[in-house]
Amino acid sequence: MAYNRTLLQLRGAVRAATDTVEASGVYDDSWLPDDQLDHFINLALGDLYNMQVQSGLSQNESKQDITGTGATRYTLPDDFYAPLYCYVQTSSNTWSEISQIHLRELNYFRNLQGSGSGYPVVFRTVDRTYIDFYPAPNTGRAIEFYYVPNPPILVEDTDEYNFGNVWNELVEIEAAIKVLQKAEDSTTQLERRKEELLKRIEVDVEHLSMTQGMRMLRKDLRQFDIYPDWPRDDTGNDY
Repeated sequence: MAYNRTLLQLRGAVRAATDTVEASGVYDDSWLPDDQLDHFINLALGDLYNMQVQSGLSQNESKQDITGTGATRYTLPDDFYAPLYCYVQTSSNTWSEISQIHLRELNYFRNLQGSGSGYPVVFRTVDRTYIDFYPAPNTGRAIEFYYVPNPPILVEDTDEYNFGNVWNELVEIEAAIKVLQKAEDSTTQLERRKEELLKRIEVDVEHLSMTQGMRMLRKDLRQFDIYPDWPRDDTGNDY
């Protein structure tokens, strides 16, 4: 794709930005060997990846297919980074969204464990290792869990990533700043460019927030009825 960047390309861009081009710059390869520069680059990738996910602008997505066993807890994939969406199959051709809950809401749903229709309506992730469902899904119940995978780690020269045009430049700048900090040199010019790019990202985040609804955390979940799929009896009361 047009914005794909390899480790080799990124290494050259960072050296150029910090005057560390081999044999002609202030800091040559003996001062900053490739393996140390790769470390700075991967740190920058992680920093910007986390910022992208937190802003809601990440385009990375993976899926885990889960089959219910009657248990509450299931193991997340090794590359799990952050949750996105979750769906449960409620009939042969119907899927319902499962809402993510906050820790403060846990006790309400934990006390209802074992009652209801046999399919979960809420989930929570634990220690980036497990996913818990309430109520526990019946054996054989199909669940689709969508999540953000771990950030890329570039090792080989041909390893590549693509965060998008603005974000790709930010990775280069962030890695270059780390190099100059190691040299105790001025980062003013790079910091100025970084601020310009962050302002452009703020516009994207603001646009995203204007087009997506906000979910409020409620203390009395039943009063506000924010879980319409939660199983109820014939009179409309929660199980």
